[in-house]
Amino acid sequence: MGGTKTNKKRGFTIVELLVVIVVIAILATISIVAFNGIQRRTHDTAVKSDLANLMKKFELYKIDEGLYPRTQSALESMGLHVSK
Repeated sequence: MGGTKTNKKRGFTIVELLVVIVVIAILATISIVAFNGIQRRTHDTAVKSDLANLMKKFELYKIDEGLYPRTQSALESMGLHVSK
């Protein structure tokens, strides 16, 4: 029994840990950018929908009254509602 004792510890090197952290940071950045793009498109879609509904309400008002609404009370009577 006359050998040298090697005490080899297993673990991650600092370089390996830094590589993992950088990869996680890149993936997080990509996810945040994608989420912001989706959120912006959702908002744009809601605005387009609100404008289309507004146009329909104006046209229906014109059919009923013969002209587009010109006063604040006429607009209020139309029950206008927008999401944002």
